[in-house]
Amino acid sequence: PVVVCGNDFLTEEVGGIRYHISPDSFFQINTLQAAVLVDLVSEALSLNDDDVVADLYCGVGLFTCALARVARRIIGIELSQSAVEDAQRNTAHLDNVELHRGRVEDVLPNVDAVLDAVVLDPPRDGCTPQALESLIRHRPRRIAYVSCDPATLARDLRELVKVNYVLRWVQPVDMFPQTFHVESVALLERWE
Repeated sequence: PVVVCGNDFLTEEVGGIRYHISPDSFFQINTLQAAVLVDLVSEALSLNDDDVVADLYCGVGLFTCALARVARRIIGIELSQSAVEDAQRNTAHLDNVELHRGRVEDVLPNVDAVLDAVVLDPPRDGCTPQALESLIRHRPRRIAYVSCDPATLARDLRELVKVNYVLRWVQPVDMFPQTFHVESVALLERWE
C-alpha cells in the first residue's frame, strides 16, 4: 500500500486496549461488537492466573492482549507476517505472551505445553483437518471458537464433539446490522 498522507497504520481501541494495525492485517472494524466478542471469549474460558492458553489465528492480538491480563501464559499462532509484527508491537509490554508465525497445523504440533484453554478464530474457511487434529491432541479443557461463517463453524464443531467435547453454548454477535454478517462465539468443554 502507498500512504498518501497520515500514518501507514491504524490505531483502534477495544476494551481499553489500544491496537496497532497495519494495512495488510485483519481487524474487526466494528470495535463495539469486537468488545462483545472479547467479553464472550473471556466468559467462555473463565481463566485463572495459572492457565496456559493458545490463541490460534491470533491476528494482531485482539484476544491475546485481553486474555494476557489473567492467564499465566498465552501462546499466539498466526500466519500473516504483518499481523504477527502488529501482535509483537501490541504485546511488547506483556511478559507472558509468546508469538509464533506460521500455519496453525504446522506450529501447534510443536508447542510443548499443556493447554488449559484455546481460542480458535480462523478465517472464513474454518480450521483445516490437520489443525483440528493437532488441537485435539493437545486436549484443552475449554475451547472458545470465534467464527464468521455458520457453515464452517458447524462443520468444525461436528468434528470436535465426536472426540469428547461438549458444545455448551453458541452466541451470535451482529457485526453489521441489516446484513448477513454474523460472528459467533461457541464454548466447548472436554468431558471425561
